[in-house]
Amino acid sequence: MEECKKYQNPKLYVIDLCECAKAINYFNEVHVRLAVDTLKFSNYRTKVINDTLRYVNVDRSNYIYYYFSFLMYHNRWKNITNENFERNKILFKGFIFKKGHEKIVSQEKYIWKNDKLPMYPEGQEVLESLIKYIKENNLNVLFVLTPKFYKDDDYKRMNSAVSIIEENGFKVLNYNKLENLDEFINYSTDYYDDQHLNIYGLTKYTMHLAKYIYENYDLPNHKEDKKYSSWDKEYARFKETYTEFTNKNFDDLLAEDMKIEAIKP
Repeated sequence: MEECKKYQNPKLYVIDLCECAKAINYFNEVHVRLAVDTLKFSNYRTKVINDTLRYVNVDRSNYIYYYFSFLMYHNRWKNITNENFERNKILFKGFIFKKGHEKIVSQEKYIWKNDKLPMYPEGQEVLESLIKYIKENNLNVLFVLTPKFYKDDDYKRMNSAVSIIEENGFKVLNYNKLENLDEFINYSTDYYDDQHLNIYGLTKYTMHLAKYIYENYDLPNHKEDKKYSSWDKEYARFKETYTEFTNKNFDDLLAEDMKIEAIKP
């Protein structure tokens, strides 16, 4: 969020909570690199690395590689294979399609319960720090929980996280508890494993989250704004890819979505 503020002035931040119930030993070097390797060199990037390495238990023998990532990657040419050139994922401004996302794994209906377990100490410390930052900077934030099959201890700790957030006056949109979730997420067709929606489910979820934001937040519409024309191009490319993956027309899905009743949190 701090990095984002350097370049933008967002009217709304949307934060997915799906990982905040994890124990600290769940996170590894890959998670660290996903967080810091794409940041531009700055004092803030150094701070992020310092803060992250205080929590995550990773090999520190080459810790300098986190600060100067090219030291990690510059010799990688020695290990390049044909697989590195395969087109296995397609990016649309952060929206990702991968081979396998069209796969269907039928799931039983997921019932969210209200039992609680305390959050892991590190997770609660980070969450409370985030809430403090949001309040100090007077930011508008929506927390979400994506449709997912959470293990018992995970959803119990997630309930504790949700309570902390709501007690601080913030909204949590838990898609696993929506009254009318069954109306648009099909448990027989919209998952590719028990943790992830497939291409059918994730497009439905994205559209419904967008609809919720549109109906509940006063945000500017940039549809005809030339400064945002690159989004129009990406949208056209996305629809072509959707058809390539599914043999279906995305506009038909969009038309069907418009018939669904407004989201009821």
